[in-house]
Amino acid sequence: MESTSKNPLARESLIESLPTSGAMTADEWALELEHNHFPSLEDSGLIDYDACSETIRYYDCELIPNVLAAIERTTA
Repeated sequence: MESTSKNPLARESLIESLPTSGAMTADEWALELEHNHFPSLEDSGLIDYDACSETIRYYDCELIPNVLAAIERTTA
């Protein structure tokens, strides 16, 4: 797989971009990502997550735009 970003995405930048009105706070998102989503995405080969530097590198996958659109519809 080819990385879509030469520079990693900071974990905090990702968390700050997530919706916090209603369902989850930023702290709850951080825990959810750290313990559930990052490990699953890394196991699937979609991202590399470095917990020490708290950075994410992601990879091209034709399913990602569809997944993100579905998430956006359910959180909007």
